[in-house]
Amino acid sequence: MFCSNCGKDIGDARYCPYCGHAQADDAQASCGPENAAFSPDGGGTTYRFRGDGIAELYREVFRDPLFLIICILVTASAVLSFLFTKDGSGKYTFSIGILDILYAIALWLIFAAARNENRFSGTGLAMASGVVKASFIITWIVAVIVLVAGVLVVVFGPLAIESIDFDFTRNAPVLQTNLISPAPGGSGSIPLPEGFEWLDGLDSLDGLDKIPHITSISLRLIGAALIIAAIVVAVINMLYTRNLHRFTKSLCTSLANDRYNIEKANTSKVWLIISAVFSVLVFGVNILLVRRIPFDAVTVIRQICGVLAMILSAVMIGRHFSKDYRL
Repeated sequence: MFCSNCGKDIGDARYCPYCGHAQADDAQASCGPENAAFSPDGGGTTYRFRGDGIAELYREVFRDPLFLIICILVTASAVLSFLFTKDGSGKYTFSIGILDILYAIALWLIFAAARNENRFSGTGLAMASGVVKASFIITWIVAVIVLVAGVLVVVFGPLAIESIDFDFTRNAPVLQTNLISPAPGGSGSIPLPEGFEWLDGLDSLDGLDKIPHITSISLRLIGAALIIAAIVVAVINMLYTRNLHRFTKSLCTSLANDRYNIEKANTSKVWLIISAVFSVLVFGVNILLVRRIPFDAVTVIRQICGVLAMILSAVMIGRHFSKDYRL
């Protein structure tokens, strides 16, 4: 027998395993939920339809206790974004993670829809997909800005340095007098400013004529680093955020069409794990190598919540969406 909705061969099934469509009114009337099994290959959870196939599937999926834990972790991370945290200078700053807050709200809407016995609303799914798309667009904007900045530094930075008149022959006596020679009427040298200790003991400042060349090279390296960073961000945005958006969007379209057509589930699962590992590595490097950056409790807890949420999301996608559904 072929499905009257999607046309695929479904054997004697009363409900299509591909789109969940009931095949006949008499069959639907005589078929109780116990006869409409829908399970992944190899066993596992069995989903039972009540005439609204995908909605019933989502209702069972998002009732998973794992999803509740994800909601709590994402909410905790979003709430912590409102708190005061220390920046690299040791000062306290106030930041607001707008997208984090919106994403947390979307997850709770999905959770509430799954608990509703009468109707599964797709509002939360649509909102989550919109937040991921907004993140995709914003990341592109940031990547373009960083790329343009890198190109400008590489091209115009050295030109700006070359336009500056570095007359060290004229300035050397002044620097020597003020930084190295004893103060008038004094018996000792004027204390050198922080960062200028290397001037102590120099007989002349002729070596400073290399500063323009060194500065020009440094600017080119900084510009190249910005360009590489922009390219890396763009690649990650294409491979991770774009595929995650396709996955969340396919959840919405599958619900709207009442037809199971989930896209990029496995890809999203893999990139969520990669993103979690990368976040841990970056955080670890900052703690071990960049010891001057203070990490307060708020930052650490937020980072842990975010990493755990990504890992558990990957596990949940693998559990419910990474397999073909058949009778």
